Amino acid sequence: MEQSLERDQDTLDEWTGYVDKMEHLFRVNGVDKEYVKLYSFLALIGPFLYMKLKSVLSPTSSPEDKSYEDLVDQLVLHSLSPPPQTMQRFLFYTRNRSPDESLESYILQLKLLCSFCDFKDSLASMLKDRFICGVGNQRVQLRLLEKGDLTLNEAMEIATEMEAILKKEHYKGDSVHSNGISTVMTNSQVRPLKPVSLTMLQNIV
Repeated sequence: MEQSLERDQDTLDEWTGYVDKMEHLFRVNGVDKEYVKLYSFLALIGPFLYMKLKSVLSPTSSPEDKSYEDLVDQLVLHSLSPPPQTMQRFLFYTRNRSPDESLESYILQLKLLCSFCDFKDSLASMLKDRFICGVGNQRVQLRLLEKGDLTLNEAMEIATEMEAILKKEHYKGDSVHSNGISTVMTNSQVRPLKPVSLTMLQNIV
């Protein structure tokens, strides 16, 4: 199923028609298994509805924990109006990068979250600041802060280059040679670095 069913509905009648279209798409493609319906639905609905579901279900559950029918019911129950701005800004401000999350995935999630925050002209600056605050790597944070004023793209490029260098250093330092066999720690085994402290920031300034 390569069709897109991006959200462009605002009324209940239009949403009902949207669900009908989804059901037709399932029938045409022979989709009858519950888990296939669920993940097809999540993949096809687009970022607006996905973030709406996350907001509705947070913090006790997530869209992936529900059935396809449950998600449809939740969206109808809570209407299709944008989520409260205060809640969305809270989710944006507190969104830190997960230990095994790529930089690309992290910035994508930030962009999805901030689409409901109404930052207007400060959007690019807010994205860049949240990216630096939540990047989850102390050495990368310090390098970005040392550079001063950056665009989001510049911060992304520097962070990507830094992480590639640090990964090489880690592999080189943690390779253990035993009986001719080399073993290397995986990313998930690397301890997360501590956040940047006030003392470190004072040293930069």
